[in-house]
Amino acid sequence: MKRRRLVALVVTAGISVLMIAGYLIYTALAAKEEEPQQTVLFSAEGISEISIMRPEEELTFVRQGGDWVYAPDRDFPLNTAYVGDMEDALASLTAVGMIDKGDPAVYGLSTPACRIRAVALDGRVFECEVGSVNETADIVYIRTGGAIYMVSSGFARRFSHTLLAMAERGKLLEIEASQVKSVALENANGRFELVQHPDGLPGGFDKLTWAFADASPADAQKAKELVTAVTGMRPTVCVAYKPDEQTMAACGLDAPAATAVISYGGGSLTVHVGSQSEDGQYYAWLPDRKVVYAFDPQTPELLADTDAGDYMNRQVFPVGYSRLTYATVEHGGDSVRLDFKEYGKAWDFYYALTSLRAEGIAHEQPAGDADVRITAYTEDPQVTYTVVFRKYDDDFYSTDFLGYIQLVNKRDIQGLLSILGA
Repeated sequence: MKRRRLVALVVTAGISVLMIAGYLIYTALAAKEEEPQQTVLFSAEGISEISIMRPEEELTFVRQGGDWVYAPDRDFPLNTAYVGDMEDALASLTAVGMIDKGDPAVYGLSTPACRIRAVALDGRVFECEVGSVNETADIVYIRTGGAIYMVSSGFARRFSHTLLAMAERGKLLEIEASQVKSVALENANGRFELVQHPDGLPGGFDKLTWAFADASPADAQKAKELVTAVTGMRPTVCVAYKPDEQTMAACGLDAPAATAVISYGGGSLTVHVGSQSEDGQYYAWLPDRKVVYAFDPQTPELLADTDAGDYMNRQVFPVGYSRLTYATVEHGGDSVRLDFKEYGKAWDFYYALTSLRAEGIAHEQPAGDADVRITAYTEDPQVTYTVVFRKYDDDFYSTDFLGYIQLVNKRDIQGLLSILGA
């Protein structure tokens, strides 16, 4: 009897478990949430005009020749990517929900953050007001057609930028140093100008590709570094567009610390460096673009502090190898001839000679005879190059081969002469 009751209880319990499981499955299926209904508020193949109205400013952008421009002033250096983001947001605007009832003030719509108006290419107009952002739900409330909707908070972010925030902030010039004709710089140390000579300076100095305005040779590497520094400047923020005198004075631009002018094929770029801001940035005025930008300090400080002496040529013998036939080297009473038509020692000597770089510039040449005299000959008997080195002090030799006195480390001269005994 007891056994029958046990079996009955087991069967009953099993049936109960199956019934409960079935019920749970049924209720789970019945309770499956439906995807929230999405509402398309606006869509367009393209947009021709976008306006943003805020209490502090009103912005309108229109298409001009396929590009976006700032309608009130089409010369404003606009970064069109910002307006492109707005266009993308409007081209297919979808709400994730709708508020049936409620006080607009609760959703930030009694005093909207901004109002947006867009005109599609087919002439249709969309208007909305943007309220507050619900960061927890990652949505923003907007009102259009009298109804309040919830859309992704990214929509509001795309329309939150001020005009100055949308100014172009790329490199000042997208050109190579080889495209630059000249660079002029003026600061408290004076004014100088560097001019590029792609084919080299007259007199066979084809390795001297930069010179000062008076044709004296300049350091090509340093000149390129200066050009690259200026053209590669990237603004961190746009401070003002078409600034008034008060703004210019506040930025130290009524009396610039430095002015740089880059001339290149197709135009020029002028940069006036002003004062330093509290956060360490420097203001700079670009008159051609009518914009005051802020920049990191490295290049503005270079422009304010450098002088012409920093760009004097340091190469000692900038003559091309193909121009030479042979050379004589006189040192310590000995004379050695090097035939440049033969490689080996002659080439090693030439390479070492043209690699010599002065470590300083002097104003007076020491008295006395030459310690080292190098005379290089060319196929033209009227053209020779004579380089004379005199001992300057315990550490340097001097030479005035290029018309000014260069100081060369004595170890470099010793290394040059050691090639003759190799």
